[in-house]
Amino acid sequence: MTLDSEWVQAYEVAVRLLARREHSRVELRDKLIRRGHREDLVEHALVKLVEQDYVSDSRYVEVCVRSRLQKGDGPLKIRAYLQSHGIGNELIDDHLSSEDDFWLKRALATDQKCRTRHRFSPEDATSQRAKAIRARFLKNRGYPASLIARVLES
Repeated sequence: MTLDSEWVQAYEVAVRLLARREHSRVELRDKLIRRGHREDLVEHALVKLVEQDYVSDSRYVEVCVRSRLQKGDGPLKIRAYLQSHGIGNELIDDHLSSEDDFWLKRALATDQKCRTRHRFSPEDATSQRAKAIRARFLKNRGYPASLIARVLES
């Protein structure tokens, strides 16, 4: 196989992966290398894909943040997920809201799901056991402790 055909093969695999869903540059690079493509050819293919705007970390972050918000994830979990996919903090900060009111409303909605799921009556929801369950529920979805405390007080 010639270098040109190897490069084209890596490029075509990348395009097929991108047709399914958005990928970060780092994530796509790792997938192509794991599939046996040479690192230098993968880099060449990625440069071409970025030039064509087929790969965009900014677009990837936008899609991931929207998707994770729909799942009820909090800011800590979303940030950790994006960092694990090779996204830098600056780009994350550009797309992830830092407004307390925004996150408080989301945390309250998530807490309501927890109360409904566990069938807590308004009286039961303030017991120590219920508060522990609610706090763990919010913590596992990536909400910071300060926000969890505010939700449990309300």
